[in-house]
Order: sequence, then C-alpha cells, then structure tokens
Amino acid sequence: MALELSLSCLPSDRTYALYDGGVQPAGINLNVLPFGDDDPYWSWRKTRNHLFDVSEMSISNYLIQLDQGNTDLIALPVFLSRGFRHANLFVNPASGIHTPQDLKGKKVGMAFYDPTTPVWVRGFLQHQYGVSPSDIRWHLFELSLKGMSISLPADVKVTILSRQKPLDQWLVEGEIDALINAGQPPRLFQAGDPRIVPLFADFHEEELAFYRQFKLFPIIHTVVLKRHIHQQHPWVAQSLYDAFCQAKQAAPLSAMALDGHLKYTLPLLHAYVEETQAVFKRDPWIYGLSNNKPEIETLIRYCREQGLVKSGLSLEQAFIPDLNEALC
Repeated sequence: MALELSLSCLPSDRTYALYDGGVQPAGINLNVLPFGDDDPYWSWRKTRNHLFDVSEMSISNYLIQLDQGNTDLIALPVFLSRGFRHANLFVNPASGIHTPQDLKGKKVGMAFYDPTTPVWVRGFLQHQYGVSPSDIRWHLFELSLKGMSISLPADVKVTILSRQKPLDQWLVEGEIDALINAGQPPRLFQAGDPRIVPLFADFHEEELAFYRQFKLFPIIHTVVLKRHIHQQHPWVAQSLYDAFCQAKQAAPLSAMALDGHLKYTLPLLHAYVEETQAVFKRDPWIYGLSNNKPEIETLIRYCREQGLVKSGLSLEQAFIPDLNEALC
C-alpha cells in the first residue's frame, strides 16, 4: 500500500510533471499542493513544520532553524529555486550611489535580514565588491522572516522601520538610500518612477562576472522532509529525490527553444538558451549533494560570516546523506 504524503512547492517547469502526475515517486501517493506568497506556509509568523510532509523552503531559513536546534525537518539535496541576485538591488539616484562601493555608510532597506536572497546579496557585496555588512546601515521591518531569535554581530547597525509604507516608498521619499527586494521588481520601479533605478544598469553582465569568478549558481530554496517520516521510512528520501530528478528531466533546457519555433513569449529565447549552455557547460539546475557542494558550503559560510549561523554546520548534518544521485 502506497504511503500517503503531501508536498507543497511552487509550480515551475521543474515541478509540473509532479503536479500533473506524469511523474510519481515509487511507493508514495503524493498529494501536490501549490503555494504562493500569501499562503500560510510562507507566512513570516508560521513555522512550516506541521502543514506539509514535504515542502520547498528557503535554504537559509532552514539552516538557521537547524543551527538553533530545530531538527523537525531534514533536507533533500533538491534545489527548486536558484538565481543570481544582482538585479535585486535598487537605489534612489539622489543618494549618489552609482557603484556597490558607494553603499558604504548608506541606509539600505529590506524586509528581513535572514532570508536567502539578502544573504547572497550581502555575500556578493562583500566578496565581489569589498562592501561588508558592517559598512552599511540596515533598515528592516523585522530581523527574521520566521520570527526567530537572531543575534547579529555588534558592528552590524540595524534600524527597525515602521510598516506604514512599503520599502519602495521609503526609498523614493529619500528616507533610505537603497533597497534589496526578493521578488518582482518594486511596484514604483515597474510604474516608471524615476526616483528608483537598479544599482547595476547591466545586472546580467555583473551576474556573469560573479559566475566566472566564483563558479556559483546561488541556491535559494531546497526541499525539506519531516524528519520523523525519514526515520520511520528511510526509503522515502530516495524515492522523492528520484521523482524530483525525473520531473526536472521532463523539461530539459534543450527543449525550450532549439526545436525550430518559440514555445514561450521571449523573442530572444534561443540566444538565452545558447548562452546558458555556453556559460554553464552542464545542467545549471543539477541536484545532488556532491554536485552542489561549493554553493552549499559558500552559503553556510556566508550565514556564519553574517552572524545567522553560529555553529559549524556540515553538509551531512543539513542534508540526507548517501543518496544515489545517479539520476541527476
């Protein structure tokens, strides 16, 4: 009899085959449920531990919880969300910020300190451009997305903002100098407000430079499994891992644009696919612990440098080890 499990993850070309039943994990009847930014599973005051058996999750929030002794969850080396984050920095031109180095001493706003996107942004600011977190005056709505207790280094300066208006409003009114967003570009930027512009006019080239220098494609989300399920049914991890691999393989990069016609509404899609293949040399969405060791170790190091993780977390502590990663 199949084991009944629930899964919640964002729909994407990497997960559609799980949604429509084209891929099913062996021995598991998987009930796949989507979630979005308004779902309680994302909610900044919810723990995520009790709503679903398996879920996509911010990898930094997972690592912080684990470091603080919350072992209810354990991660599969599956990474459903990745992305460079140079496009997530916006500035008010009146602030005089033209380069990353100009951020030193400036007021930079973001909603929370601990999600994965700002961890990567602070990481590349420090290691690519020489701007450390202590060089910036941070302005936040809350320290933690999850309401966790976080103790930052003494030299990191934080001011808590009122939620009376969104960050882009704080920016265009000159009360902060820059902001880091973690989703769609800010509303006022999309509306064409000239008081908010990207820090990097050519963020694509900056992202390519980051990859050429560090050979990292930043991981944003992993997949977590309730630890008690893993302990009771150790075979489940391999079954889920294989299913995620098969779902990803159902939508290969080569099928997106190289079959003679445009399947998506991006006129330059062929060029993007060819550039991606030339830059990465392999599947950029590859799963597995061994294939992603540099990204995971770098993220743990960034979390430690930024005061979010205090202990020496190892890959084997954070992820289910000894999986057969042959499928991807």
